[in-house]
Amino acid sequence: MVSGISLHLAAQNSQFEKAFQQGIAASRSNQWEEAAADFAKAVALNQASAPAYLNLGLARLQLGQADEALAALNRAVALSPTSGALICFSESRDTVEMTIRVLLQR
Repeated sequence: MVSGISLHLAAQNSQFEKAFQQGIAASRSNQWEEAAADFAKAVALNQASAPAYLNLGLARLQLGQADEALAALNRAVALSPTSGALICFSESRDTVEMTIRVLLQR
C-alpha cells in the first residue's frame, strides 16, 4: 500500500524534474529570466540538488545578478564538494568572484 507521504514525495519529485528540465530548455534558448525562474522553482522543491543550484547560479550570472549567482554557486559547492565542475569553482572561488564582478562592470 502506498502512503499519502509517498504519493506527495513522488509528485514533488515529478514537479522538480519538470521545473529542472524546463530550466535546461530555457537555458539552451538563452531565455535566462525563464531559466532562473525554473531553476528557482526546482531548488524550492529540492533544496539538496547541487545541479539545480549550479544551473540557477549560471542563469543568474547571465542576468548580471552577481551576488545571487555566487550564493547559488556556493550552495551547489556545499551540497556536492566532490563534483568535478564544482571543484573547479570551489578551488578558484575568489578568482571567479573577481571575474564576475569585472565582467558586470563593463
